[in-house]
Amino acid sequence: MPPRKRLLSYILLNVLISALTTLLVLWIWDQPHRQSDQSAHLASAQATVDAMAGSPAAEIPASTEDAPEEIQIEIENIFGAGNLNSEVAVIKNKSGGSLTLTGWRLENGRGNGYTFPNLVLNSGGAVQLHSSAGADSVIDLYWGQDAPVWQAGDTASLLDGQGTVRATHEIR
Repeated sequence: MPPRKRLLSYILLNVLISALTTLLVLWIWDQPHRQSDQSAHLASAQATVDAMAGSPAAEIPASTEDAPEEIQIEIENIFGAGNLNSEVAVIKNKSGGSLTLTGWRLENGRGNGYTFPNLVLNSGGAVQLHSSAGADSVIDLYWGQDAPVWQAGDTASLLDGQGTVRATHEIR
């Protein structure tokens, strides 16, 4: 075999082995991280905030509010209670379809409440509501408070547009 063909075959073999090794390493790395990577989980929420998307409410997909028994939403947790800069409530849609939260309220039971803007959470989607001020994004909303909203012993309540409590969470 001429030296040039031999060199080319070694190069092709090296490229093939390198590609297979890279794929194997990525597959092995992905296995334990698939379920535990919360940031990737929240990024997949794909919530739509009217201020970010600029789309009129008429374009927001129909919600599952027409069938109350199908609504499965939860206040997953409230982190950093008592510290304005780290307070964040995580709301997750566990329904089988999209859920429009426009006009829904999150209340702390002591007179503080946040009304959601035009927002759609897809199935499995989540949104983080920060107590502090900031710029809304598709997965982060900001309440704009000057003082902490949550404290130990509070029960957070998520109410739909008609005032029906859909989820509660006790802060410990």
